[in-house]
Amino acid sequence: MKKFGLAAVTTLALASASYLALAGSSYAADMMLKSPAMEAAQPVSGYIELYSGWGNTTIKGDEGYRFGLDGWTLGGAARGTYWWSHNASLQLDVQGEGTSFSDGSQGRFSEHSFLIGGHASWRDSRYLWGVFGAAGDATTFSGPNFRHGVVGGEGQAYLGAVTLYGQIGYDTTVGSPLFGPVNGINAVFGRGTVRYYLAPNTRLEGTGLYAGGKVDLCCGIAEENFHIWLARAKIEHKFAGSPFSVFAAYEWSETHFDGSRLENQKITAGVRLGINEGTLQSNDRKGTTLDIIDVLRLVGGGIAN
Repeated sequence: MKKFGLAAVTTLALASASYLALAGSSYAADMMLKSPAMEAAQPVSGYIELYSGWGNTTIKGDEGYRFGLDGWTLGGAARGTYWWSHNASLQLDVQGEGTSFSDGSQGRFSEHSFLIGGHASWRDSRYLWGVFGAAGDATTFSGPNFRHGVVGGEGQAYLGAVTLYGQIGYDTTVGSPLFGPVNGINAVFGRGTVRYYLAPNTRLEGTGLYAGGKVDLCCGIAEENFHIWLARAKIEHKFAGSPFSVFAAYEWSETHFDGSRLENQKITAGVRLGINEGTLQSNDRKGTTLDIIDVLRLVGGGIAN
């Protein structure tokens, strides 16, 4: 009888242990299936921004000639990103900028440009690779408009608090002749940007660009070569719990022609409204992180003069 009781107790203990083990395994598996996944990118996100400030354009001749104008700059952009798969996205851009000048004798006139374009990209937690293209209009300095298109490749690397961003591309006018003796303008360019995050919602940004190209002229006139250097510094801060951020930027560029130089400076400040965005840093990694610099707008002023 004692042996039977001991066997029964032993059997019951083993059965209970087996049941608890199976139940625990099932519960653990269920918890693994229901554990929260990594935060995913929003299917659609983007931002709208407006900025304004002061602009200066100075034309410098090799023989000491110098002519400069100050003006009021107004610009803006709207950019949106759509994810068509886990790692692939499409970003659409609309951007424009204009500066209103006054020279005292001829009254007021403006210099302006706009681009409409897009980016197709693949990215993961470390890198982004993609292509971009855009088209739009730009003005010469107090002169006629011309249409141009740009295509290129781009990439980003995400290194903790740092984002590295590079582009190479080709920008060319559409149609010929453009105006006067000018048949066309084209340039190749390379751009590099470093973004550093002091905090997830505070960003410092520095950009450098170099472009080399030529102006094709008719009627037996030799083509004119040009070189462009651009540098830009920017700081941006997003308010916690708000879709709004504010930023300030300084941009300098110089375009060298045969016998003359065109220098541009801008100091601007603006506001940005984010749509379905998180912090500035998270948006940089899984949102609307790309842009396009309008290279040929930096050429027009020197051609008209």
